[in-house]
Amino acid sequence: MTTQEKLIRNKLSFLELAEYLKNVSEVCKVNGVSHQHFCDIKKAYEENGLDGLRAEEPSETMYDESGSSGDRRSRCPDGL
Repeated sequence: MTTQEKLIRNKLSFLELAEYLKNVSEVCKVNGVSHQHFCDIKKAYEENGLDGLRAEEPSETMYDESGSSGDRRSRCPDGL
């Protein structure tokens, strides 16, 4: 199993655990990730399936001229 496959598997397990527990905040806390990161993973999976969970290099368009990633305050609905 490649590193990429392991990362995909971990992200999928993370989503499955959140679905099972019905508590995104607890899953994020236990796994040491932000709620926003969970939302990013969930959105990528919903839009692109397993291919959406592949690790990619950050694109240049993700950052504005100051190097900031911009407004990240948006929250995804848990939907669980």
